[in-house]
Amino acid sequence: MKVSVLKVISAVCALAGSATNANAQFGPPGGMDMGPTEVGVVELTRQEVPSVVTSPGHAVAYQEVEVRPRVGGVIEEILYTPDQLLEVGDPLFRIDDSSYVAAEASARANVATAEANLTVAQSASDRAEQLSGRGYTEAEVEAARASLAEASATLDAARAALDYAQTELS
Repeated sequence: MKVSVLKVISAVCALAGSATNANAQFGPPGGMDMGPTEVGVVELTRQEVPSVVTSPGHAVAYQEVEVRPRVGGVIEEILYTPDQLLEVGDPLFRIDDSSYVAAEASARANVATAEANLTVAQSASDRAEQLSGRGYTEAEVEAARASLAEASATLDAARAALDYAQTELS
């Protein structure tokens, strides 16, 4: 029992000594008062402070425009500058027109051929009508009328193809 009382007394002495030591570190030496503590002063002024917010995301255009050519071909020249305002109808590209010139020439030739065939078919139909019953049967007259109608339709189609070719070229 003597051992345990000795241990308690030594523990109390150790605690008392450490408490005294702690008070001595934070206070002035000898327990004297040091006076008021010196502090810094900052003067406030009102000013604009920029607000910057960084957040992840991606931008999506409000409006989109798809640029599609009405015709195909090899681009010879780009006629616009990026980030330049454009008006409706402003050309964007210049396309090689040699294939369109050839298509127009071919369409003109087809119209000329169809006109010549129509003239021949008209003459054959007129002749068949006049000679109906005198060397031409009713079937031959009907065949001549059908050939005339076919030649007329071929001429109309050739003219439409020519109009389309001219539209493509302009």
